[in-house]
Amino acid sequence: MADHLSIADMPVEERPRERMKRGGAAALSDAELLALIIEPGRRGKSSLDIGRELVADGLLALARQEWIPGKPVGSLGGGRVARIGAALELGRHIAAQSMTSSEPAQR
Repeated sequence: MADHLSIADMPVEERPRERMKRGGAAALSDAELLALIIEPGRRGKSSLDIGRELVADGLLALARQEWIPGKPVGSLGGGRVARIGAALELGRHIAAQSMTSSEPAQR
C-alpha cells in the first residue's frame, strides 16, 4: 500500500476529472475513463488503480466480460458492475446506430 496514490493525493492537474475539463474525454486514457465511471475507489485502491486493472487485458476483453448487476466482478460490487455494464451497452447501441445511420451525432 506504500505505492498507492489516491486520486485526492494526485496533483490537481493530473486528476482524471480535471484533465477531462481541460481536454475533453478524448484526452483521457481508457483507465481514466473507467475511473470516472466507477469512482470512488476503495481502501487501498483508487478508482484509477481499479480502472488500470480492468483494462490490463485490453478493451475487447473488458467488453466481453459478463457485467450482470449484483454479480461481483473482481473487486467490484454490484453497483459498479451495473454502471460499467450500462456504459458498455450504451457504447454498443451508439456503434450499432452509427452503422445504420448517416445522421451526425447530436450534442
